[in-house]
Amino acid sequence: MKGAFYALLFAVPLALLGALYAAQFMPLQLKPYIKPTVEIMAALPSVVLGFLAGLWLAPVVERILPGLLLIPLVVPALVVATLWTRRSMAKSAKSTGQAGFELFLLVPVVLGGIWLALELGSWIELTLLAGDSARGCVRHSASPTISGTRSSSGSRWGSRSSP
Repeated sequence: MKGAFYALLFAVPLALLGALYAAQFMPLQLKPYIKPTVEIMAALPSVVLGFLAGLWLAPVVERILPGLLLIPLVVPALVVATLWTRRSMAKSAKSTGQAGFELFLLVPVVLGGIWLALELGSWIELTLLAGDSARGCVRHSASPTISGTRSSSGSRWGSRSSP
């Protein structure tokens, strides 16, 4: 219930502001393209969209999940390293670009960081999780027993006596 409430807190203002923009402020040249797209999206139930996402998107995300989880670590580190390198350069080398040049410097750094995170993710998956992140995470998170030994009855937790 709490999750649905937080989703509504995010979705309702976004939907209202999007509708307001489309009705009042959108350029007339965009309306013939946007209006049919919105109508098609409204015609598809969210269950159908979720089913299609489960069929198509879930296998894609599962394949690159470790890399996706590394992106928030790798990209900021590369951005900070790039800006630190630029700051430590001589004044004459920095003056070659115009104002706003840093943005064009960071675009390839961010794209390279995403590529590096995806490559590192596949390497981490192969080395640490034996090539299967789903089974590897489940295998490493499950604890077999409290004491590490089985009881004489063969079960993990011993035999239960009925009252």
